Amino acid sequence: MTQMCISDKRKIALIAIALIILVAVAHGAMLKNGFVPLDDVLYVQDNQQVLHGLSWEGFKWAFSTTDGGNWHPLTWLTHMADAQLFGSNAAGHHLGNLLLHCLNTLLLFLCLLRMTGTRWRSAAVAAVFAVHPMHVESVAWISERKDVLCAFFVLIGLLAYQRYVRRPGSLRYGCVLGCQALALMCKPMAVTFPFVLLLLDYWPLERLKNSYPADVNKVSLARLLLEKVPFILLTGLFCWISLAAQQKNMAMSDLAIIPLELRVKNALVSYVDYLRLAFYPSGLNALYPYPFDISTVYALGCAVFLLALLLVALLRARQAPYLPVGLLWFLGMLLPVIGIVQVGMQAKADRYVYLPYIGLYIAVVWTISSIVTRFPKVRAAVVVIFVLALGLLVNTTHHQVRTWKDGATLFERMLDVNPYNKIALYNLGGFLYTQERYAEAADVLERYFKMDHWKPEVLKLLTDSYVELERYQDAMTYMKYLANVQPEDSDILAKLAYISLMCGEVDYSVKALQAANTFEPNDTRKQERVSTFVSMLLDKASKAAADQREVYIDGAIALAPYDARTLYAQAQLKVHQRKLADAVVCLILAKRQAPESKPVLGLMRKLLSNMDTSENALVLRQIAWALATNPEKARRDGESALEFAVRAIELQGGETALTADALAAALAESGHFNEAQRTAGRAAVLAKQGGDECYAAEIAARQSLYASGKAFHIAR
Repeated sequence: MTQMCISDKRKIALIAIALIILVAVAHGAMLKNGFVPLDDVLYVQDNQQVLHGLSWEGFKWAFSTTDGGNWHPLTWLTHMADAQLFGSNAAGHHLGNLLLHCLNTLLLFLCLLRMTGTRWRSAAVAAVFAVHPMHVESVAWISERKDVLCAFFVLIGLLAYQRYVRRPGSLRYGCVLGCQALALMCKPMAVTFPFVLLLLDYWPLERLKNSYPADVNKVSLARLLLEKVPFILLTGLFCWISLAAQQKNMAMSDLAIIPLELRVKNALVSYVDYLRLAFYPSGLNALYPYPFDISTVYALGCAVFLLALLLVALLRARQAPYLPVGLLWFLGMLLPVIGIVQVGMQAKADRYVYLPYIGLYIAVVWTISSIVTRFPKVRAAVVVIFVLALGLLVNTTHHQVRTWKDGATLFERMLDVNPYNKIALYNLGGFLYTQERYAEAADVLERYFKMDHWKPEVLKLLTDSYVELERYQDAMTYMKYLANVQPEDSDILAKLAYISLMCGEVDYSVKALQAANTFEPNDTRKQERVSTFVSMLLDKASKAAADQREVYIDGAIALAPYDARTLYAQAQLKVHQRKLADAVVCLILAKRQAPESKPVLGLMRKLLSNMDTSENALVLRQIAWALATNPEKARRDGESALEFAVRAIELQGGETALTADALAAALAESGHFNEAQRTAGRAAVLAKQGGDECYAAEIAARQSLYASGKAFHIAR
């Protein structure tokens, strides 16, 4: 093992300060950023457990929840600590990520310095790690606290492992194992930790027996593997926990959606893409849509390229052990997130390379350094090129940090990179909607709709945007699409009813609401929904032109025929139509539902006060007849019918065939069948005396009905 020699602490301190400055210059702008609507809502903004800060209840929750599709209690606790200190101020939460990235940069430098004893090479790797644009997502995204926190414990673990290798002991071994456990409680990315330790055993720690240079302290491969068994067991345990958490939250994509063959192709292509982005970080995106049309030839080409790269590294292992170590570090650490086990719908993600890229940095820096060692004359040129490259990385990172300013900026950047990114369109539309920028939201979501007509969430947002803009016809168009997608969704059908009502399609709206209630299991919700809708219909009726009023009232009757408000509105309509008898019937039924309703009682009093003359006896008879013989039980009232029939006879100064017939029907409805039979007999006689034999026969038929103890009701 190369002994680490720290001969000049001042130089090391200056390097550390320079690294801190690099981090601050490249990432400092993130302190002006806000939250973004990609998981920040889940992790902080709307998470009451987090916003309450550190507490015993929060501690128990952090160790029991799998929200977000992961079990990462330490991540939750750091978010709670930020909330305790800064509340919901995004700058405070960003500061936590920035400080962790700064610490990780310093830890990486110290790690490599102690393991290799090479100050400037270690500093160069740490510098690139500090400012590479591919790490912006891990640092500038508050929700990715888990990434920088996991890396912190991994790097602490590597330092602890270096101390253990130098002076083995159970306590030091336990510290390394504890660091892996802590890292795994931040993010399952640390499952590859034992693999990285084995790579470090080969180089730069050079613990493997029979490797160059010879050393009596070296051990066999079997011994090294046995030493890693507890780490591997810990990895297995956390793999099981992670898979269970992701399955519980339905975060894993089904093989029916993304077949294994496609996953393998995407993994090969993504490895090559990650390599390209390491050297040419352009077109960075917060979400890379999954490609469902990967060419088999291209995927095979990527596989050949990767195998060739690995073969070259292995062939150069004796002269340049950092090549296979660096490349395998990159390939191995990426394996859990390369997409064979697919979580989400992204093809790849910048955040996945926060730790894996360290292997590439090591391989490249040590390779360049070896070239400089062989050709000292190029040293100055290499230094200048490195400084310029570092400057370009800082500039790119600075601009990339600003794309995480807020939701709109982030999603617009995603669409700049890929205008057909449906996930970006959906999220941008949703963000604009929450900001009450409804016209812009509708424009963005229309672009999504042109690519895919059937995503319910998009259709809902489009509909809601147009409703807020009071463009109900447009809203209706998308609402009908949505109702076709989810034809048995009660809430969707209810919204369709509302929008169609606003479009003036009353019959359609009533049918839609009735359909909604067919699929609504909660009776209370049904009643509330009908009550609200009836209020809307009656409000529309009160503001509508006279010739349109009946349409709205009929809609209310179809939904709630015995609601006092509906009956009162119907009575007003009948008064307007001069159908006074029907109006009074409606008011009597309304009074039954709302006996203390002042509008109902007032209108009834007004109508009845104008009917107390012989000219209106026939109207009173019609009221009595309607109340006694209506085919619907809820619309009959025998006692009231009896009162109106008696009053009609009194006003006429005696019975006529019509009034006696109505009185008989009222008596029967009230249960007085004997008297009803006798009254019907008198009515039949009066009809015959008037020369109306047909009417007399009808009355006689009703008389027989009363004789059998049954009331007469008009057929439906």
